[in-house]
Amino acid sequence: MDNLDLDALDYAVHKTVTSRRGASKTIAPEMGMGQAVFLSKASPNRSDTHFSPSELLHLMALTNDYRALYEMANQLGFTLVKRDAAADTSVFAAFIHNAKEQGDVALAIETALEDGRITRDESQNIHARINGARQALDTLESAVDKSAE
Repeated sequence: MDNLDLDALDYAVHKTVTSRRGASKTIAPEMGMGQAVFLSKASPNRSDTHFSPSELLHLMALTNDYRALYEMANQLGFTLVKRDAAADTSVFAAFIHNAKEQGDVALAIETALEDGRITRDESQNIHARINGARQALDTLESAVDKSAE
């Protein structure tokens, strides 16, 4: 597996921790660690300390931010789709939501390409939008199946 990009995974973890202002002050104690240790484990510039798998799972559960999980799956050739808890949606509502998610993908790509290149942040954003679109398609498919007579 020489093609793994561990920097991208470290960056995804870092963005999970830093994307919410002040979150480290509240999340670190919930995970049973000091803020300095927490931020050190989230730093993409440190190779000597990282979150353990159980800590990373706890972090994702606390933040509802699954970038690291999506990054790991993507690098290993998998596509993750979160199971939709609200599977009782109508076909029309699911169709409209799917159209919105597809538009979000297009907008993310258009915005990223304005300067002719895609940054790491933009790539992460595009991946998140694509995963949202996949989830919307799964919801639409489920709604169609449930409405079939």
